[in-house]
Amino acid sequence: MNSSATSSSDTFFVHNTTEIEPDPQEWIIFFSVFTTALSIGTVVGNVLVLLSVRIFRSLRTVPNCLIASLATADLTMGLIVMPMGSHYILNGAWLMGRPMCEIWISVDVLSVTASIGTLGLISVDRLVAVYAPFKYPKIATRSRAKIAIICMWIISVVIAFVPVQLGWWKSAYVEDFRCYQDKQCCEFLTNPTYAVVSSCVSFYIPLTVMVVSYYIVFKAAKDIDERRRTLNHHLRRHSSIMRQKRSSPGSNSLGRRHSIREGFNKLMERRNQRSLFMAKIIMGTFICCWLPFFIINILDVLCKRCVGKIIFTLANWLGYANSLFNPCIYCHSLQFRRAFKKLVTFEICRKGYRRTSRGSLTRSPIRRHRRSLSRIEDSGVHSWTQANNKL
Repeated sequence: MNSSATSSSDTFFVHNTTEIEPDPQEWIIFFSVFTTALSIGTVVGNVLVLLSVRIFRSLRTVPNCLIASLATADLTMGLIVMPMGSHYILNGAWLMGRPMCEIWISVDVLSVTASIGTLGLISVDRLVAVYAPFKYPKIATRSRAKIAIICMWIISVVIAFVPVQLGWWKSAYVEDFRCYQDKQCCEFLTNPTYAVVSSCVSFYIPLTVMVVSYYIVFKAAKDIDERRRTLNHHLRRHSSIMRQKRSSPGSNSLGRRHSIREGFNKLMERRNQRSLFMAKIIMGTFICCWLPFFIINILDVLCKRCVGKIIFTLANWLGYANSLFNPCIYCHSLQFRRAFKKLVTFEICRKGYRRTSRGSLTRSPIRRHRRSLSRIEDSGVHSWTQANNKL
């Protein structure tokens, strides 16, 4: 899964001699700035995620354990894979020796496989939370989550290190063999069997799991929306009947109850729509970042290196960019944003570790629920009094 670099920086930036050749120096500056910003952003974002889950006790939940595993894989990508890959492409030669090249390739495969595998686990966790919400606390325990994370990392290590260190990935092409013998060449030129098997295990199987899981989540969310709309329709009809009987005793309190229920249903509908929107962003970002590379990765092997090196490299770095997007997507909640703010403002240095770790990142759920109900009740009473005054 490593990007294919050329033997010199000039040939890397020239894809077709019949076309107008861009200035290599401009491309080098652009690529160096892009990769540096991508690497720094990936490291900073995932470090904040890991520190937040480690420091703040309220964030030590089962979903956040999976997010911490995802941040670990993406941090490995930002600390090791991206800087070394950028250095290799910009220099046009590998200067660290053949053993270090194979270790770098293994770490590349490890971080990609672990990151995508964790995304699959997160999709399964959300599927269980939506499909069986009342059984979720018993099914998704922290011990089971840790076992799933450990198994996923063991599979990633086996896929990444065993075939690479034993040479199972090498092809029989003459040009590829020349690269294997050259100490300054560190291209990940695989054989068809390894390309297909590794792509299926690292990407296509987790992609299938994510598609099936989020499809069920979408379907369940639509069913909930339809039931809620039906309920709201009956409530509106009942409220209109109650308005006609406003002179009867006790109708005021019943009208207030219906307005509260209607407001609460609207609140839940907005929350459900927000969750669906985030699920669409998750799937869209993941597919846009990684699908082009894994299609090109198999196509390049089957058609005997017919894909241009610039296209291959850009597709690979587009997949790397997913490690930058993951903290932004999965840590959009109010708790994570407040945790990030406290870390960035060095509140732990001012208040101490214990006070910061035990500090609340949100209001109490009971207080928040009471305040939301009071707002809904106030708005319902206000609209009810306005209707009475008009009548």
